Order: sequence, then structure tokens, then C-alpha cells
Amino acid sequence: MRSVEVFVAPQSLQQLADRPINGEKDITQGNQVMEELKKQPARCQSCVVVDCNGRILVAYLGLRSESNTQHNPPRGLQPFRATDLLRRAKPISELYENATRKDMSSPDQYYDGLPEDMCKRQYEATQRMAAYNQPSLSRRDVRHIDGAEDDGPDPRLVRLPHHPGLVLSDYRPADEIGTRARTVLEGRSRSKVYPDDWQPPKEVGVIWERTGVYHHCHACNVEDVISPSKNMTGSGIHAGGVRQFFLSTKEVTIFIAEIFKQLFPQEYKTYAGDFESGIWIPEDRGPFLCHATVYKLQVHLRREELDVGPTISFPTGYFKGGAIIFTDLRAKFEYSAGHICFSMTHHLYHAVEKWEAIPCPPEVAQRRITPGRISTVHFMHLNTLQELKDKPRDWLVRTNGGVNSVIHQPPNPKQAARMVKRKEREADQKERRVRKETHRDEVQARQVGREAKKARIE
Repeated sequence: MRSVEVFVAPQSLQQLADRPINGEKDITQGNQVMEELKKQPARCQSCVVVDCNGRILVAYLGLRSESNTQHNPPRGLQPFRATDLLRRAKPISELYENATRKDMSSPDQYYDGLPEDMCKRQYEATQRMAAYNQPSLSRRDVRHIDGAEDDGPDPRLVRLPHHPGLVLSDYRPADEIGTRARTVLEGRSRSKVYPDDWQPPKEVGVIWERTGVYHHCHACNVEDVISPSKNMTGSGIHAGGVRQFFLSTKEVTIFIAEIFKQLFPQEYKTYAGDFESGIWIPEDRGPFLCHATVYKLQVHLRREELDVGPTISFPTGYFKGGAIIFTDLRAKFEYSAGHICFSMTHHLYHAVEKWEAIPCPPEVAQRRITPGRISTVHFMHLNTLQELKDKPRDWLVRTNGGVNSVIHQPPNPKQAARMVKRKEREADQKERRVRKETHRDEVQARQVGREAKKARIE
């Protein structure tokens, strides 16, 4: 990341934050910018965008034209300094110069995003998890569909081809095909069950898959009680599927965390401390307590109201299109599977251009993996960060989110070792003190005996 281009935006982070969140005027202006950027080829080369004070707004990891084939992020580097970034920065108006796909003609191209094998594992692990817990979506979630008053599940399904040579996917209202179609995925056979009074559409080789959003949050502040989100618990089968998901994707989590630590060292330190206090599922490697999975949905223009600090996101799957756009910066980045984006989503309006599913490779389709786009997002809620400040390790589990008082706080291994050594020292000191006092008494007794004997002789 230290060799990529840096661009500076005219705004400051504070100016971006001071605007009304998701105001009608800003949304309208943002949609106009998206329309203007439709014909603009997306930037595909890695870069960093900073505000006028040198604070990172966006760090994008895509392709790079230099001889560095290392996938793993370098360790032991000094933190990014605002002065260094500003000294290297170009005007953001130059963002697209020699940086799009048509400019990447050199054979010396290297990839900074998530390695391909990790992408595939992440995608298949997410589908496996979805087989145990059907995705759902509130109609009021304007990030993905138009708003409505009720809070029912998403009324649409995504139509997907499940092997090469079929028609690309599109959306269709669920009332045309029934409202309870289940996801056809690898997992338990019940994922393929339909209502008794409903038949699937008569389209050979085409499946209909349910879409939605998962929120896997270890610690959410709900009605002044810190607790795991609903998607983290559920039934026994569901809870087991979630734990398996975190275990299957731990390499991805570690990879992302290393880059986050390099880009945002102070935030990493804060998040890692709160993660130790608020962790619910031990298979998660942190440091983010909140994760969202956007399961095969489009993503509309939005600022995140409850988030704080940088958000990390990346797509996986089999799709085309779907560039990510930051309208405040007039920045459009290619967002192919595995491309990683660190961004201040609480401050910046962002959206994903429409994507379309493409058929999976035959060897993938044989494992009953369906095409489409799944976006993984790691973030932190402001109220969670505030509630967990200065809380001890495993506080969430030991106190049930503060509902119960801490009855017993077992020391961690280092504390236990120090306690044992302290007790050994105290016992040794006591033994030496007793020996010293015993020796002194013996010396005094011998002295008294000698004096008494001397007195008798005289």
C-alpha cells in the first residue's frame, strides 16, 4: 500500500460528517452524480484517497502495475502519516488517468485484493451458512430496496442460472412465483422445501433464490442492553452454521485485519480491545464486532447512520458489473470479486452499480453453488464502542451484556502466573523470616545459658 498513488479531496472529514445523514437533497445530488458516472470507466488500480487534512477517506485494493507479487500485507511498517500522504497526493481530478482497465496493458500487473482461493472459500462458506438460515430483508432498508411502512421480508427473489449457458439473472416480484421459495444450496435438504400449494416456475435449469441481509454482530445496543444480534443466535442448527462460517473464513478475517492494522493503527488498537470485551462467538478472529452480509442484493446510495470509523467491504461470487461509487468524491472503483475497500461510510455517500450474475464454472456448479454477488462488510457501531470502553475481557459473556453483576472474574493466564509467583515469593519470605527469628531465639537462649553457667562458677 505504500507504493500506491494517493489523491486528495477538497473536503475535510468534519465537513462531510456535519451534513444531514441521508438528506433528500444529498441523495438527489448523489443520484445525479451516479448517472453522470455511468459511462466513466472505473478505476481498477489500487490507491488511497485522503481529505484536505491528510486523513484517509478511502483505501482501495485492486490491481497494481509494479513488481510486487506478495499477497500477504507487509508487517512491521510505520503508521501512515498525514503529512507524508499529503506530500505524495495528487488532485482527485486525476483519479482516472492511466488507471482503468484499458490502461492496464502492461504484463507487469499484480493484484492487491483478496487471493482467489480465499474468495472462493468465503463465497461457498456464506452460501453454506445461508442454507441453515434463510436471508431476510426489511422493506424499510432503503440501502437495498425502496422504503415501505411494514417490516416484512423482502417481497422479491433473485432469479439465477445454476450452470453455464443459461440466461443471466434479474429481479422479479415474488407474487409472480409465490412468496416462500427457499434457497437451493448445499446443506440440509429442507432448504429446498416449497409450500404445499405452490409450484416452482416452469423454467428448465433455472432456480429462484431468496435474497437478504445478515447482521452478525457480537454486541448490539438494543434498548440499553448489549446483546448479540438475532442472526448470531437463532436455533441450534442456525447457531452451529454461524460458528462454522466464522471458522471457515478465519483466514480471510486475519488477512483483512493485517491490512486494517497497517492503515488505521489507532482504530485497530481500540477495536481489538473492545473485541476482547464484547466477543460472543469465539471462532471470530476480530477485531470488528459487527459484520454484515449483503446476500445477492443491489446496493443503493446511502450513508451509514450508526457506524463509526472505517468500514471494510469486499464482494465475492460470480457476477459482472457492480462498481462501487463514492459520490462525494466522484470516485468510481472497479469492484470485482476480492477487491477490498476501506472507507469512511458514516461520512461518505456510497453505492454499488447494478450487477448481474454470470454462470459458475462447471466444477463449482457441481457442488450446488449458485452464482451471484455476496458482499461482506466489517464495521463498528458507535454506541457499541462507547458501551464497551474500559470493560474487562469477556465482559459480554460474563455479565450477559451488563444484565448481571460480575460474580467471579477469573484471571487471565498471565495474571494467574503472576499471582502464583507472588504467593511463592510471599511463602519464601515468610519461611526465611521464621528461620531468622528461630535462629535469633536460639542465639539468645545459648547466650543466657552461658551467662548462667558463668554465674554459677563464680
